[in-house]
Amino acid sequence: LATPPIDPASNTVLVGHNLNLQQAARVHIEEGDLAVFQPLGAEGFRHLGNLTDGDLRRLRLDERGR
Repeated sequence: LATPPIDPASNTVLVGHNLNLQQAARVHIEEGDLAVFQPLGAEGFRHLGNLTDGDLRRLRLDERGR
């Protein structure tokens, strides 16, 4: 979570289970949700927040202009 992507114009996506996330970052998410982090290198990482499946649906609809 602390390692920035090699290409600063990209993002890294990690897929795992809630238990792993709770143990690694002390963050809880619901099934199907996303946790968003900012990698800070040697300083660790910052949890920016969570996105629910509803948030993702709304973003998708917004991109389509609906």
